[in-house]
Amino acid sequence: HRARVTAQSLHHRGIAFYGMVNGLSTAQLRSFVYNQTSVAAFVRGAVDDAVEYGLDGYNFDWEYADAQREDALKYAAFLVALEEGLIRAWNTPAWAKHHKGDWASQRPRVSVATGGIGYDGIPGTAGFCGHTDGWWNCSQVDPAGLVGSNVTVLPMNTYDYRDGCWYSAVGAVHATVPIANRGVGLGTCKG
Repeated sequence: HRARVTAQSLHHRGIAFYGMVNGLSTAQLRSFVYNQTSVAAFVRGAVDDAVEYGLDGYNFDWEYADAQREDALKYAAFLVALEEGLIRAWNTPAWAKHHKGDWASQRPRVSVATGGIGYDGIPGTAGFCGHTDGWWNCSQVDPAGLVGSNVTVLPMNTYDYRDGCWYSAVGAVHATVPIANRGVGLGTCKG
């Protein structure tokens, strides 16, 4: 009930309300994204919660540096499956019940946070988490797996205070992520 009231209050003020999902280890992430039964159950539950509580989508913050490219593609496929589930629910009477006024017409969103990406902003170079060959092993998502979706990649860089770090993370997103999937997240750089 509290989440629904919060969503309604935020919507009344013109603010979207997203569920935040974080806290998996790389082993747990692998176990999850390679299990279609688990992915399908999660998508059903997340869509049901978005409908019931008035969530406008979800943001994922799973940042681990030891993923392999296949893991990153599976993670991207999961994010796209969730977005597709939310889109199917979007045009239903149940969605409209908890998304009043203009919010009923707002397309639900899925976003993924990425960490410190190559401080020099040059694709293919490694920074704190690094990216190589056009994918990020820190966020464990491969932008190639997001093509055709609206899943948004958000560079966050909230734990590094070096000059220019957030700007280079934004530059890396610009250089490696399709324009339809680009976003801008938080930064806590000094300067």
